[in-house]
Order: sequence, then C-alpha cells, then structure tokens
Amino acid sequence: MALHKLPPEIWLLIKEAIPTDDMRTHVCFYQTSPQFAALYDTVADPDAFWQDVCALCAIGRLPDEHPSTRSWKDIAIECVEVDGFCEDSSSGPCGEALLERNREMMRQAAIRTHNANALGKCPSIETNKLLRRDFYGGPTSEADKDAHPMRARSYATFPGLTHCVVDGDWGRLLRRSRLESQYAITVYDVLHAIQEDVSEPLRVGELWEYLEDHENCALNALSNRGVRGALDRLRTLGDILHICYVKEVVVTDTTELEGGTYSIMFYLK
Repeated sequence: MALHKLPPEIWLLIKEAIPTDDMRTHVCFYQTSPQFAALYDTVADPDAFWQDVCALCAIGRLPDEHPSTRSWKDIAIECVEVDGFCEDSSSGPCGEALLERNREMMRQAAIRTHNANALGKCPSIETNKLLRRDFYGGPTSEADKDAHPMRARSYATFPGLTHCVVDGDWGRLLRRSRLESQYAITVYDVLHAIQEDVSEPLRVGELWEYLEDHENCALNALSNRGVRGALDRLRTLGDILHICYVKEVVVTDTTELEGGTYSIMFYLK
C-alpha cells in the first residue's frame, strides 16, 4: 500500500516516531505530501514545533530576521534544502554531519548545565569549532550565509548565548564587539563582527601591542621584509589574521563583575 493511502492515524504515528531533533527527516516528511504537511500545520502553534527542532540542532536566526516575516519552519526548510545533503567537508562539516555535531554539543551542554546547577556553579560554555576557521580575509561569512546556511546559523557557543563581547589578543577592540540578540548568537554574528573590522587601519599603539604579544609569530612571517616591509605588511586587522592564525576560541565569564558579560576570546598562535 502506498504511504499516502494509509490512514491519518498511521501518518501521525510515523511523525511521532521521528526524534524531534531530526531536522532533516522532519523536513523531508513535511514535504512529501500536503497530507503529511497538515500534521504539522494544523496544531495550535505550528512554529513552536519547528523552533524546538532548530534549538535542539543549534540552528539560530540571522540578524534582522523576525518571526513575523521568517518562521522557524522556513529556516529549517532552507537549511535542509540548501545544505541538508551536503557532503563537501573540505571547508568544514556540513549537512547531516554538522547537524549531528550540533546535536551532540547541545546534549553535552545540557549535561554540563544540569551538573553545574546541582553544585551551585556556573556551567562551562564551549565554542563552535567553525569559529576557528580562517574566515577573516574576505567575505566568506557573507557567502556562507547563502551557500551553507547551516554553518552560518549554527550557534557560536554551546549552550547558546544571547549577549557577549567578541575580543581577541590582536591589539585592538572591534568597532562592534558587543553582540546582543533575542535568540542565540550564531557563527555568522561573530564572524561578521570581525569581518566588519578587518580592513580598518591599525594605529601605531595597536600594532605595537600586537607585536609584543606575538613577536615570534610576526618575526617568522616577516623576517625577510625588514622594519619598513613589516610595517607595510601589517596595516590592518586582516593583515594580522593572515599572519597569526587563530589558535583557540574560548568563552570567559565576567558576568559577576560590574558591567560584565560573556566574552568570546580569540587567541592567536
């Protein structure tokens, strides 16, 4: 018997057997036929289900996206249609591999939070490994938003943060270092904040601070250029990020301090 000829009760049993965090299967099931789509669309709050799916997969909203104009269902469908069956791992995980990694990071975050709460402590927060990629020299983050929406929409941290400061030991503060969102801050949010600043000229004091912290890295890369050549080569934050790559990205918690918040710190090699 063809699947669409089965009684609606059987369709509902199939839908309920799919784990909530299995975004790809839910989207495919939804798009199979109007009868299946009705199982999702006729409940009291259809988008609440899709919001749960996205949250369990650590998939968030991009800036200026409001639920009134772009639903969580639309976001889930976009991710699966554009990126759900991607197998191009040359520039990082995508497709089901990325969804599975996000799900596992969210599960681990839930366990850490539960254990920390039981001990009256603050849970540790892990950063997304996608932040360690060399996105900083060009408009990769902008392009990724369309080519790989799962990467761009993935949470920057596990669990997700709704406010943080982006900073690094590169000798300067970003113009838009403080990020705030009603929803979890995404990989795109963080990388876009950095990319907005990569072409800004460095001041002498900022360059000196960078060289003090990364003398070996800078001298090895610029050893044959001399002082003038080095200064010509190190004009912007983007120049620095091409010479000293990101070694690690960590979250520091300063919320107990006056005016404190979480900081996503980039440490260069």
